Amino acid sequence: MGETKNNYMLKTLLKYFRNLNVITLFFLLIKLLLFTILNGLPLSTEGTFTYIGFFILFSSFSFIFKYNHFYHLLAINFFISLLLFVNTLYLSYYNSPLTIYSLSQLGNLNGLGESIVSILKWFYVLFFLDIFILWVIRKKFKSHILFRKKIFFGYMILGLLFIFLNPAFKYYIKNENPFRQFTGMDNIERYSIVGHHVLDIYSYMNDRETLDEKEIKVINEWFNKNGNQSYVNTNEIGKNKNLILIQVESLQNFVINKKIADQEVTPFLNTMLNHSLYFPNFYPQTIEGNSADAEFLSQTSLFPVSKGAVNFRYPNNKYISLAAALKKSGYSTLALHADEATYWNRDRMLPNLGFDEYKSISDFKIDDEIGMGLSDISMFDQSIEMISKQKKPFYAFYITLTNHVPFEIPMEEQELKLPKNIQNTILANYLQSVRYTDKALGQFISKLGKTGLLDESIIVLYGDHNGIFENDKNLIEKMEKRHIGSEEWIRKYVPIPMIIYNPQLEGKTYSTIGGQIDIFPTLANIMGVNPEDIKYTIGKDLLNQDEGKAIISKGDYSKSPSYLITKNNIDFDLNEEEEKILEISNLIIQGDYFNTLNR
Repeated sequence: MGETKNNYMLKTLLKYFRNLNVITLFFLLIKLLLFTILNGLPLSTEGTFTYIGFFILFSSFSFIFKYNHFYHLLAINFFISLLLFVNTLYLSYYNSPLTIYSLSQLGNLNGLGESIVSILKWFYVLFFLDIFILWVIRKKFKSHILFRKKIFFGYMILGLLFIFLNPAFKYYIKNENPFRQFTGMDNIERYSIVGHHVLDIYSYMNDRETLDEKEIKVINEWFNKNGNQSYVNTNEIGKNKNLILIQVESLQNFVINKKIADQEVTPFLNTMLNHSLYFPNFYPQTIEGNSADAEFLSQTSLFPVSKGAVNFRYPNNKYISLAAALKKSGYSTLALHADEATYWNRDRMLPNLGFDEYKSISDFKIDDEIGMGLSDISMFDQSIEMISKQKKPFYAFYITLTNHVPFEIPMEEQELKLPKNIQNTILANYLQSVRYTDKALGQFISKLGKTGLLDESIIVLYGDHNGIFENDKNLIEKMEKRHIGSEEWIRKYVPIPMIIYNPQLEGKTYSTIGGQIDIFPTLANIMGVNPEDIKYTIGKDLLNQDEGKAIISKGDYSKSPSYLITKNNIDFDLNEEEEKILEISNLIIQGDYFNTLNR
């Protein structure tokens, strides 16, 4: 009788447990569907089975530890819901899922409050609504404590079967690597967002940072065949002059010479072109590191790493850089950015890129704040005294800040009258912000002229990355009042400008296609850098290229494929040569290749 009673109680306990498991899994599957819809991902059978498998695996521990299973399942629900929510935010902003390498950049969230708020949507609360409901009605669930190792192992094995058997078996019988990725979203589609993070952690823990002799030989042979050994100075218009390089936040090329309701969006930059070498077919090549990647590209002529940001993963490497090359020619070097010194790990990275000094927010007076911090106008004004004190010739590298998402400029600073069909949109904010940035640049260069520094300097500016992306294309179409195709979007709206200016220059527009990786060799030519100091650059001198090309690397976690842009084609299947370039760049960084040259 006692045994029958005990069996009945056990069955009752398992009944409640199974019911709560089913309820939790039901809600998690609904949220998985929401996640796939919001992020434009397919709801694959493989990913769903793996997602269910992880839930079964995690919930199995309720059988071996003595605590209330309701709170255990609630914790699992919250954890998975948080992954779905955070990745939705990250995908909407960066077009790639969160990774361990991204988490190492959490310090960058300081000052990004407005940017994060701008991408929040009210329906994101659906990721957590069921948790609140379950908590409110928690008394409906009885508190049960179980300690059954056999059931624990049974659930664990079932969970593992769900995780590995379904997706892996299909690839195994085809003799394929089940973890090989062809697109950035492959692991999410095959193994769910939870599986993506498990594989990401595995990849992170197995990341190696040393080169073997075979890899060093491969890199050496590539540079011997494809490097800039034959480079010669042909256009030394900046020799012995100061170099002022300005990386402009979110500046895209389509705004230049653009008129809206008979108003120029960039009146100063338009005038500047009369005395500039102008490259309108110039592309951003950043990956996960955004602005920091742009700095790295321009300074080293290497592609960013395919996962994470170089600034956080490899700040202590030895690099061959523009600043280091100019120092060999007798230049003093200075970087200026009115943000925290630690933002993007710049306080560690910039010295290893060859900069003698780094002026950050602590070196500026906070007298005019816009958006993320000190306004560009104030930053430029205060910086003139700083660079005037530099030993000449000098190299000053500026990183601007104001033109940053969500592009909210005070009403008194908004100078454009925009059509109603784009008012109160991110595009309207962007255009107002770009107009402000144009004014800041104009005032800065005007004041350089009054100090006498302008004639003695080459001014170069370029955009770091896009501010308006393809998911905002409908707003551009409203402004243009026409449809914009995919190729036109890439060729007209993705490019950033590169402008090389001096009041004595005769204006010239180059149709050459290039990217940020070409900045170092191009400026090395202009500044008369010793050819020996740039033989290990991957980019090319755009002043000595007929047509040029740009590889747009999307990294390992992007939703979109990498592609190649040439004069006549946009190719979304990189050939062996382009893939080799990206591989060589990754090996150089991950293995600290330049440090091996002195062995």
